Amino acid sequence: MSPHRNTALNTNRLDRRTILRVAALAGGASALGATALSGCSSKKTSSQAAQANSSVVLPTQTRFEGLTPDIPGDGEWVADGFTAYPTTRIKATEKIPGDGSEVKAFLALSTPPPTVRDKNSQWQAMEDRLGVELSISMVPAGEMNDKFTTLVAGSDLPDIVQVWTTPTPKAALMSNIFEDITDLVSGDAISAYPNLANLPTSCWQYCIFDGAIHGVPIPRGGVSSTVVHQRQDILDSLGMEIEPQNVQELLDAAAEVTDEAGSRWAFTEAPMTLLRQMYGIANTWSVRNGSFTAAIEDDKMPDILADAKRFLDAGVVHPDSFSSNIGTLSKQWFNQGSAVFTMDTYTAMRGFYSENTGGDAFKVKLMKFGGIDGDPVTYLGHPTHSVVGLKKGDHERAAMLLGILDWLASPFGTDEYTMVNYGTEVSTFQMSGGAPSLTDLGKQEIGLGLSYLGAPPQVFYLEQHADVTEMECDHLRWLAPLGQVNPALALPSDTRDKKGQQLDKALADTQTAILQGKQEPGSWTDAVATWRKNGGDQIRKELEEAQASSKVTSS
Repeated sequence: MSPHRNTALNTNRLDRRTILRVAALAGGASALGATALSGCSSKKTSSQAAQANSSVVLPTQTRFEGLTPDIPGDGEWVADGFTAYPTTRIKATEKIPGDGSEVKAFLALSTPPPTVRDKNSQWQAMEDRLGVELSISMVPAGEMNDKFTTLVAGSDLPDIVQVWTTPTPKAALMSNIFEDITDLVSGDAISAYPNLANLPTSCWQYCIFDGAIHGVPIPRGGVSSTVVHQRQDILDSLGMEIEPQNVQELLDAAAEVTDEAGSRWAFTEAPMTLLRQMYGIANTWSVRNGSFTAAIEDDKMPDILADAKRFLDAGVVHPDSFSSNIGTLSKQWFNQGSAVFTMDTYTAMRGFYSENTGGDAFKVKLMKFGGIDGDPVTYLGHPTHSVVGLKKGDHERAAMLLGILDWLASPFGTDEYTMVNYGTEVSTFQMSGGAPSLTDLGKQEIGLGLSYLGAPPQVFYLEQHADVTEMECDHLRWLAPLGQVNPALALPSDTRDKKGQQLDKALADTQTAILQGKQEPGSWTDAVATWRKNGGDQIRKELEEAQASSKVTSS
């Protein structure tokens, strides 16, 4: 998670990436506040909820053994790597999971919607493979909050619903509208759904609400972590290798790559998240002997803000870095070569290569860096992208729907995975250089968003770029041992749900004011004191109570 600046100021239309950024500022507080995702006030205290959740037996993981990765991961944080697409498309399922009925689904799309069902051969082919009629409500990611609020306020909930894990879904809401599937997936029962059994056990803890499992995880593991991408082709042209061991080395390198006359700057925005990691600041919260401390409370924060301002004052940050749509602009600047460094998740790599304007010379590398006092701290992202809930009320139907999600969760390279992501050979994709490549028809039809309803563990794979896969695997193997997980992710806090937006915005405003020179770095201390008084201390208390009552521990 990344504490960027004024993205907190526009909370009417927030996509998931913006929510993740803003949430990190105030110790993981909800960037959406008391919306539908945080609605339905729970009668349980944080400690009672955590105690109920701790009694749930998580599904037993059984890793899929049908395909051997070229670069094995660890089944948890370090993803498998495939330097080429598997040549043999084995089947990961034994039967058609559906019962012939209509299945309604709700999900968020960050890409343009595909061709409508009646004119979409892929949509119809998926219905044949799944054995159901698919009615999919595809919502633009920026409208997810409003649309979900309307959805849960109505009387006709779809059969399958995607819910983001950031902000943390409210337990009472999730348990009230989604089926309790504990008996179907807990412990060894998950073996009836072998592809869901392939998911890391830790992902499932974010699907527990009010003492039961009320959803299926969309796993991400370590690939959800935010890392520094660098335009290695530009660095190569300058004869530079970047692996800074301190702030001054980073600033010197930034100055060397910046060419204002040529409209090129080092960073898309002030490198706050990178500096926090170099300084060894905890990932949102730290826990010691049961006591929680928010990262924003660290005494080094004013120094970090002062250092971040040095980058702005030195002119090595893009001059439009305070734009409200910085997430979209950062990608554009990076691809155009207007910026050499940007922070994004591992999964952004595919988009950078597919949208690059640098031609064959285009090359991206991930930065490794040192710490101010020894090894740095690195931030592991949320291991679960979304929770997929099944409409409450028909347990037998829920078991059938789980079969559909199990089919969609078929591992990378299998026949089913290929169908979901590429469709039918010749029609929607063709093999090119040993890799599936979408045809023009495929580009119009494939984006149904089904991977937000059921998905396997993420892998590293980029067609025609085995070197990128090897580099990413190497980088995550470096990052993971240094990594910290936000220990509050799976813990409930009613105050965080209710006051998160307000607390986040105040801190974001202060950070922006400091970086723009309108306030001194020391004003951060006063902002944190206000955060504590207005709800931060209460959030801490609730997290500590929940931790004490729960088996969920920090990593």
